[in-house]
Amino acid sequence: MFNKEKNLTELNVNLEIGLDDTTRPVSALPDPMIETCFLDNNQIFINVFHTKSLCMYHMTYNFLQGKLIGDAVQTQLAYCTINFPIKSFYDEEKDQVYMFYRQG
Repeated sequence: MFNKEKNLTELNVNLEIGLDDTTRPVSALPDPMIETCFLDNNQIFINVFHTKSLCMYHMTYNFLQGKLIGDAVQTQLAYCTINFPIKSFYDEEKDQVYMFYRQG
């Protein structure tokens, strides 16, 4: 993870939440299977799609402490390998993260 100025930390999400190495991009789609957004000066929201199980995982990671905040949340998606998160936005006023998916 990095910001505009420096590398903040390195994190292997698969190891952190116990996923195997089958989180791979879908052929012919340039979008990654993981995306993030900053929540504040030391936390980042992480959203990852595991293509083999069709499960979404999202979590908050404190990169200054180098650890997850709480447990990763797992959500089973309907059978569709091309519906995955493409962007998340943090709303400071409501303290909520909005996740946008490729197919809604």
